[in-house]
Amino acid sequence: MTVRCFSLIISLLFCQCIYAVDADRLWLPKKYQSIKPKLLQAANEAENTERCVTVIAGEMIVQKNSDTHYYFVITCRDQSARSYNLSYSYPISGTSIDLVAEQLSSLTHDKVEIVVVEDSVVDETIALQLCRNEINTSVDYLDGIEIIERDISPVKKQGSGFSYKIPLFAKSALGSNIRYQAHCVVSEAGGANVKLTLEREGAIAICRDSVRSEAIIYGRISIDEDQITQVDNTAVYRFQLPFEVKSQIGTAINYSSECSVDEHGEANVVVSLVTSGALAICKDSLRTETLLMKSVEINEEASQVISGSNGIFRLDIPFTAKISSGHVRSFRAHCEVDEEGDTYIITEIDSDAVVSVCIDELNNKTRNMKSVTILEEKVSVVRDSDEDLYTIGIPFNAKSPSGGQLKYQAECKIESSGRSRIKLRARLN
Repeated sequence: MTVRCFSLIISLLFCQCIYAVDADRLWLPKKYQSIKPKLLQAANEAENTERCVTVIAGEMIVQKNSDTHYYFVITCRDQSARSYNLSYSYPISGTSIDLVAEQLSSLTHDKVEIVVVEDSVVDETIALQLCRNEINTSVDYLDGIEIIERDISPVKKQGSGFSYKIPLFAKSALGSNIRYQAHCVVSEAGGANVKLTLEREGAIAICRDSVRSEAIIYGRISIDEDQITQVDNTAVYRFQLPFEVKSQIGTAINYSSECSVDEHGEANVVVSLVTSGALAICKDSLRTETLLMKSVEINEEASQVISGSNGIFRLDIPFTAKISSGHVRSFRAHCEVDEEGDTYIITEIDSDAVVSVCIDELNNKTRNMKSVTILEEKVSVVRDSDEDLYTIGIPFNAKSPSGGQLKYQAECKIESSGRSRIKLRARLN
């Protein structure tokens, strides 16, 4: 009995050594509960690091999971009671855990480990810690610094000293990861010098945030990540970032933006409405304008931009619709839209179609006449812009029941709404 109790006590002590972390502090989505042992292992890995006194939280960042790895973030508390994060990549199949990034503390005196260089002897390990300390001191103007542990370059000899390339993340005002690279050189005597460079990936992240801030007046935007392009390869990063905004009725409106970022991470953004976006805005306005019309069909292929300078687009959009009589008429919409999406639109009967409309009306009017011949070369068109009215004169001939020639003149009037009326009278010549 005594032996059994002793064995049980030993077993419990052994378990506490292996799993010192309180499992209740770890959180996983319900569908991932089966992998809690992996998260627990990551938490214990973190607590066994020199800096971590105790693990206070742990979770999975689902959106950062890949097809092959889980992404865990463990929050530790250090000796100064400051919290910081350790990010781990854990294979879905396997147990080879990998430290991805370690967040540095927000206060310099909390994150610097004192390094004593005895007899001016600096080795690779001491050099790397001196680099970490110098990063903490020289770039403490950045927020939320995380050194990307797995991407630290192998050490290089720099004369009688050492050189490291140390990538790191800093947090933008919107919480995005901005990637930098610190080039650190450590002398034989232990002096460290760091030069910080903004990486292309970090510049793009800055541009994403800047475009979202600049375009906030349009609402929630969606940047087309696949279409982000770098304009040139100068010392200043310059990118084009196309994005779209959903209108109130769900139409996608396209914009372009050009973002330049200097070596200090300062961004300048210019947002422009593109032709397809202007057309989308005009189409929405046209649908509102023609709300009382029936069977409206917009001819997108025939739509054209008349001008698009100084941020003002003028578009001509043909469409068809049924009028109250049930006839289908051809119309044109003249739309003007500015960079803010404000539009001015007018619709009218298509001037190129008024003659054919009147000829159709005439054919319907004279369907009981014999041998009707329209003199198309003598058709006249007069527009009264004050009354928004077209008057079309159509001379035509017909035959009487006895075979004699009859001369007529048709006067057809068409309103901008597409309504038409026609009158016939005799013609002298």
